[in-house]
Amino acid sequence: MVAKKPNKKNSANVEPTKCRGFLVDFSLYKEKHWPIDEAYTDTILIDKIGDFMKALLWAENPLRCNLCLKMEPLNPKQDKGIISKCNFDKGPLYYASFRGQARGFVFSIDSTIRRAYILGASRKHVFRPYHGQYG
Repeated sequence: MVAKKPNKKNSANVEPTKCRGFLVDFSLYKEKHWPIDEAYTDTILIDKIGDFMKALLWAENPLRCNLCLKMEPLNPKQDKGIISKCNFDKGPLYYASFRGQARGFVFSIDSTIRRAYILGASRKHVFRPYHGQYG
Protein backbone atom coordinates (compact mmCIF):
# COMPACT_ATOMS: atom_id res chain seq x y z
CA MET A 1 0.00 0.00 0.00
CA VAL A 2 1.31 3.40 -1.01
CA ALA A 3 1.09 6.26 1.49
CA LYS A 4 -0.85 9.28 0.32
CA LYS A 5 1.00 12.49 -0.17
CA PRO A 6 -0.27 15.33 2.01
CA ASN A 7 -2.41 17.81 0.13
CA LYS A 8 -0.59 21.02 -0.59
CA LYS A 9 -2.64 24.13 -0.09
CA ASN A 10 -3.15 26.22 -3.13
CA SER A 11 -1.13 29.39 -2.62
CA ALA A 12 -4.07 31.46 -3.87
CA ASN A 13 -6.17 30.24 -0.93
CA VAL A 14 -3.66 31.13 1.75
CA GLU A 15 -4.64 34.17 3.79
CA PRO A 16 -2.02 36.91 3.89
CA THR A 17 -0.56 37.53 7.28
CA LYS A 18 -1.80 40.61 9.07
CA CYS A 19 0.59 43.54 8.79
CA ARG A 20 2.26 44.48 12.01
CA GLY A 21 4.71 47.13 12.93
CA PHE A 22 5.78 50.51 11.68
CA LEU A 23 9.06 51.71 10.25
CA VAL A 24 10.53 54.71 12.00
CA ASP A 25 11.50 57.60 9.74
CA PHE A 26 13.67 60.55 10.78
CA SER A 27 13.91 62.02 7.27
CA LEU A 28 11.35 64.75 8.06
CA TYR A 29 12.93 65.71 11.38
CA LYS A 30 12.76 69.50 11.85
CA GLU A 31 16.40 70.21 12.63
CA LYS A 32 15.90 73.94 12.11
CA HIS A 33 13.49 74.20 15.05
CA TRP A 34 14.70 71.42 17.34
CA PRO A 35 18.43 70.73 16.80
CA ILE A 36 19.18 67.05 16.98
CA ASP A 37 22.52 67.70 18.70
CA GLU A 38 20.75 69.25 21.67
CA ALA A 39 18.24 66.41 21.94
CA TYR A 40 20.77 63.63 21.50
CA THR A 41 23.14 64.77 24.21
CA ASP A 42 20.62 63.40 26.69
CA THR A 43 21.13 59.65 27.09
CA ILE A 44 17.77 59.15 28.82
CA LEU A 45 15.96 60.73 25.86
CA ILE A 46 17.95 58.60 23.42
CA ASP A 47 17.06 55.44 25.37
CA LYS A 48 13.36 56.37 25.53
CA ILE A 49 13.13 57.11 21.80
CA GLY A 50 15.04 53.88 21.13
CA ASP A 51 12.53 51.92 23.23
CA PHE A 52 9.69 53.60 21.33
CA MET A 53 11.30 52.70 17.99
CA LYS A 54 11.78 49.10 19.08
CA ALA A 55 8.14 48.83 20.17
CA LEU A 56 6.95 50.33 16.88
CA LEU A 57 8.55 47.53 14.88
CA TRP A 58 5.94 45.11 16.27
CA ALA A 59 3.05 47.34 17.31
CA GLU A 60 -0.30 47.05 15.58
CA ASN A 61 -1.35 50.35 17.14
CA PRO A 62 1.58 52.66 18.00
CA LEU A 63 -0.56 54.76 20.31
CA ARG A 64 -0.96 51.80 22.64
CA CYS A 65 2.72 51.14 23.24
CA ASN A 66 3.11 50.75 26.98
CA LEU A 67 6.47 52.42 27.57
CA CYS A 68 5.61 54.81 30.41
CA LEU A 69 4.95 57.40 27.74
CA LYS A 70 2.13 59.85 27.83
CA MET A 71 1.01 60.13 24.20
CA GLU A 72 -1.65 62.59 23.17
CA PRO A 73 -2.68 64.36 19.97
CA LEU A 74 -1.53 67.93 19.51
CA ASN A 75 -4.31 70.42 20.06
CA PRO A 76 -4.72 72.88 17.14
CA LYS A 77 -5.57 75.73 19.55
CA GLN A 78 -2.91 75.22 22.23
CA ASP A 79 -0.18 73.71 20.06
CA LYS A 80 -0.53 75.70 16.85
CA GLY A 81 3.10 76.87 17.05
CA ILE A 82 4.36 73.29 17.06
CA ILE A 83 1.94 72.22 14.34
CA SER A 84 3.02 75.07 12.06
CA LYS A 85 6.72 74.28 12.62
CA CYS A 86 6.15 70.62 11.77
CA ASN A 87 4.42 71.49 8.48
CA PHE A 88 3.25 67.88 8.21
CA ASP A 89 0.17 66.84 6.25
CA LYS A 90 0.45 63.03 6.15
CA GLY A 91 -1.44 62.39 9.37
CA PRO A 92 -2.24 63.64 12.85
CA LEU A 93 0.57 64.84 15.10
CA TYR A 94 1.18 63.46 18.58
CA TYR A 95 3.26 64.52 21.54
CA ALA A 96 4.97 61.90 23.67
CA SER A 97 6.34 62.84 27.06
CA PHE A 98 7.86 60.90 29.89
CA ARG A 99 6.07 61.14 33.20
CA GLY A 100 7.73 63.52 35.61
CA GLN A 101 10.41 64.61 33.12
CA ALA A 102 10.85 67.49 30.69
CA ARG A 103 11.86 65.18 27.87
CA GLY A 104 9.54 64.59 24.94
CA PHE A 105 9.14 64.28 21.21
CA VAL A 106 6.64 64.96 18.45
CA PHE A 107 5.72 62.21 16.01
CA SER A 108 3.13 61.27 13.44
CA ILE A 109 1.75 58.00 12.16
CA ASP A 110 0.95 57.23 8.53
CA SER A 111 -1.07 54.01 8.68
CA THR A 112 -1.39 53.63 4.92
CA ILE A 113 2.33 53.00 4.43
CA ARG A 114 2.99 51.94 8.06
CA ARG A 115 5.52 54.65 8.92
CA ALA A 116 6.11 56.61 12.09
CA TYR A 117 7.77 59.98 11.59
CA ILE A 118 9.80 61.51 14.40
CA LEU A 119 9.58 65.25 13.75
CA GLY A 120 11.20 66.76 16.82
CA ALA A 121 12.75 65.82 20.16
CA SER A 122 13.83 67.85 23.14
CA ARG A 123 15.11 67.37 26.65
CA LYS A 124 13.38 70.56 27.78
CA HIS A 125 9.73 71.64 27.79
CA VAL A 126 9.96 73.32 24.39
CA PHE A 127 6.92 71.62 22.91
CA ARG A 128 4.53 72.33 25.73
CA PRO A 129 5.93 74.81 28.25
CA TYR A 130 2.52 75.05 29.91
CA HIS A 131 2.70 71.29 30.43
CA GLY A 132 5.93 71.50 32.48
CA GLN A 133 4.51 70.79 35.89
CA TYR A 134 2.64 67.71 34.68
CA GLY A 135 5.38 65.92 32.71
